[in-house]
Amino acid sequence: MTLFALLSLTAAFAQEEEPRSAPAEEDESGAEITVEAQAPGARALDDPTSVTIIEVDERLSAAADLADVIETATGTTVVQLGGLGDLSAVSIRGSSLRQVQVFLDGVPLNPDGSAVVNLSELPLQAFSRVEVYRGNAPPVFAAAPMGGVINLVSQPGAPTPRARASVGSYGTLQGGASGGASAPRWGGQTDLWLIAEGLRTQGDFDAFSDNATPYNPLDDDLGPRLNNQKAQVMTHARARYIGASGRVTLVSSLLQRGEGLPGPVESPALRAGLDTTRHVGVLEAERCGELAIVQARAFRTDRVERFDDRDDELGSGGLHQQSAFATTGLLLHGAWAPAPWVNPSLTLSGRLDGVTQTDLTSGQADDPRRRLAGSAALALPMHLGEGVWELSPVLQGQALNSRGLGAVPVTELPIVEEGEHLLLAFTPRLGVSAQPTDWLALRANAGRFLRAPDFTELFGERGAIQGNPTLLPERGVQADLGARAQWSPAWGAVWLDVAGFINHAEDLIVLVQNAQRSSVPVNLGEARTLGAELALTLTVLDRLDSQTNLTWTRSESLVDRPELYKNQLPRVPVWELSQATSAQVVPALRLGHTWSYVDGNYWDATNFYEAAPRAIHGAFARVTAQSLSAELSVLNLTNRITQVVDRSPTDPDDDALIVAPMTDFVGYPLAGRTLMFTLRWAPQSPEETE
Repeated sequence: MTLFALLSLTAAFAQEEEPRSAPAEEDESGAEITVEAQAPGARALDDPTSVTIIEVDERLSAAADLADVIETATGTTVVQLGGLGDLSAVSIRGSSLRQVQVFLDGVPLNPDGSAVVNLSELPLQAFSRVEVYRGNAPPVFAAAPMGGVINLVSQPGAPTPRARASVGSYGTLQGGASGGASAPRWGGQTDLWLIAEGLRTQGDFDAFSDNATPYNPLDDDLGPRLNNQKAQVMTHARARYIGASGRVTLVSSLLQRGEGLPGPVESPALRAGLDTTRHVGVLEAERCGELAIVQARAFRTDRVERFDDRDDELGSGGLHQQSAFATTGLLLHGAWAPAPWVNPSLTLSGRLDGVTQTDLTSGQADDPRRRLAGSAALALPMHLGEGVWELSPVLQGQALNSRGLGAVPVTELPIVEEGEHLLLAFTPRLGVSAQPTDWLALRANAGRFLRAPDFTELFGERGAIQGNPTLLPERGVQADLGARAQWSPAWGAVWLDVAGFINHAEDLIVLVQNAQRSSVPVNLGEARTLGAELALTLTVLDRLDSQTNLTWTRSESLVDRPELYKNQLPRVPVWELSQATSAQVVPALRLGHTWSYVDGNYWDATNFYEAAPRAIHGAFARVTAQSLSAELSVLNLTNRITQVVDRSPTDPDDDALIVAPMTDFVGYPLAGRTLMFTLRWAPQSPEETE
């Protein structure tokens, strides 16, 4: 079926006699858009979704990574296990890390929240923009994630060749190059594009440790973070043919990564390591007509992780194992415009997920575990009242067949119909927007969402997590209400975006520590999160760009246990503020500054251990001379690596304070001040030199 659909579409437009120019770039909903230079975080005024679109351009520091960019979006929280190159993942509106789905050009890297996506594995320079959907995402993704969607969009067309090289603190070397070509072929246009990025770092920044003895300051230590080295290479290639009424695209993305696993700062691991190989292959065909568009996308994702903790430094029981994950999928999307006021679409998806674990010490491989998943989404966006109102109802159903897992049957859920190993769920959504004036738009979204436990949660991985095959799927309801305003005076542009949101989750899956160095996932029960967001974007005379985001979140556990009821959810801060400013001082000089602030953050469900407020600054200065630029960047400018906290938060009579490491995740310290120097070469186009 996959081959037939793709070949049919290819043949349909390859037979056209007269070639046409390349179609305008399209967003993931299939609507035609024009991507122009715009203020960071700007988006369409009448877009009913809660989305932030961030352009990857000269306004960003050369040292910025994908996590830095996503953290500037409203409502996002990035969790990091150290410094540059260390694992980083994102939470949206208080979600867990697995409840956020990450897509690479519309292809899921963690379908249905099947894993935590490590953002440090995805080089920022490979993308032209980052789309952050909070809550209700377009149906073309064939997903209903509880936390939202992040879509990474590759560079369009065949860009001019570029190259860069960076050297920095802690033995960091980073570089990359990209290029492309375009030519008329076979009655149409072909283009090729390739980017290669590499990173190598020792990661041996100074980290503070109290050696797990908070009552004894005499053994406190400040020393290098050992076994934190990283080395990775990523290539991303695309070949595309554009005909008179459609196109065919072939994508191949490969990652090779090796790293040490240093463990918590109080219990360092000196020999544990992880090697990762990931490949994403995509074959896509698209047919464009006057009133309709049809897309067929076949994809295959392979990820092999080789974990080595034979010395049992991480509490794995002395494991040396390989986990091979594979996903094969097909996505079909069709949109039709029978009238100017209505644009129905249908999206169908099918997927086979599998995992095979092998004990590398004995060579013994477990039986493969497989799971079938599918979804169907019928969307009926309507423009009413001469374009003032827009309704976006989506009727979506999800199916999951776990017969190949060998897990226990799904138990009773009020929103599903079930067989012994079959889960059927209905996850409808609705978006409404109104634009009463040219400068103001109102929006509201609501929907039901579901996430099944992944292979790691069900069966365990790397020993530190013990699987729980009795887990139920997470399910929840989300809603938001917001307004977006735009003002375009002669001197620039101002965007203001405000929103309130509420999420109610049931059977929430959380990790509970059940031994000194191991945890087990359990269904915690009910939880509620509500909050408010504010985003202000400012552009002045095409020389200064400023993006400010403020998020207030109130989260609470509704578990019927005295020690947990009404407690704040762990790792969901109350206040988050991010501010990014970039200024073209003179044509040859650009300066930039970033600031992130987090407060009201607990590390545990009992709310005994509260992190101190955290403010992290970054800055860069770039000098450009024609095709060459040189930049000096500083991360964690104030070198904040320690915090002052209560010595014994569980004892109300103990008022003593102690110095503790500043962490972004329990036991994993933040890197200190990091300097990066970058040279970039980017030939100017003829238009730029005129």
